[in-house]
Amino acid sequence: MKVSIERWQDGQKVRKELDGLDRWEVHAAHSLWVEAAGCKLKLQQEPHALAASRVGVGACAWDSAFMLLAYFEQQDTSKWRSCRVVELGAGIGLLGTVLAQLGAQVVLTDQASVMPLLTSNVAANDMKGQAGSVHLPWRAQAMQLDWDLPQDREGVLAAVGGHVDLILAADCCYVDEGGRSANAATIIHMCSALSTSPCTRSLVAFEKRSEALLRDLEEAAHSHFLVVKELELQAAFVGSSAWASDHIVVLALEESKQHACGVMTFLAAAMLDERTASGIHGERLYVGQR
Repeated sequence: MKVSIERWQDGQKVRKELDGLDRWEVHAAHSLWVEAAGCKLKLQQEPHALAASRVGVGACAWDSAFMLLAYFEQQDTSKWRSCRVVELGAGIGLLGTVLAQLGAQVVLTDQASVMPLLTSNVAANDMKGQAGSVHLPWRAQAMQLDWDLPQDREGVLAAVGGHVDLILAADCCYVDEGGRSANAATIIHMCSALSTSPCTRSLVAFEKRSEALLRDLEEAAHSHFLVVKELELQAAFVGSSAWASDHIVVLALEESKQHACGVMTFLAAAMLDERTASGIHGERLYVGQR
């Protein structure tokens, strides 16, 4: 993976290629050039708008997104051609735009203040008609998603045809002075709410800013999902270790409990029907309990 930045220095535009994760350089840049998994992007940033009163933290790329992108680069990229993806807190659109160029159907979401920047970057990196493209259909769109509004969530699900394979959330946690995150549970809840089947997978990447943050996210994850795993990404990187950090944690969440309950209810009904048909009466089934 190659990443170059362009920023102002002493009244001049300066372009520089990064050797690895470098938040300070990235957050000083107004433009990023990214080459990864055979894709080429140019993304605009608004570092002057990082203050929460303006665009906020979505104005620039963060380390977790680069680390996930390097991880995706190690995998078979052909699998994205049949994948439907929702990205939460997409910011400048780094992750989702790359996956869209690889053929995935992607809905990149964020709050209202980020939408002009996100929408512009998604449109600017549309591969249709570009020389050398693989002529994959461009199926990316930016959508506003207020996590407190069910109608926004329903709109996102409709945009991906009612089915989601992968949910991404990279550095979406806000941490207070005590190291706690008020929105940790909300992020996990959104991953569960957008999971359309037991096979939907969520990858939640975040900088381990405190033990409390990790604990809050893991507790919320276990309350909503049957499968919660911390990915050991360091061992997965080949030649891209500069884009990895042991300060970044990636949780893989699978089998949302909302679907598990539905499946178990269906199985209970099927078992009851079978027993009734066999003449076995008077038994009470306690599904999911021992």
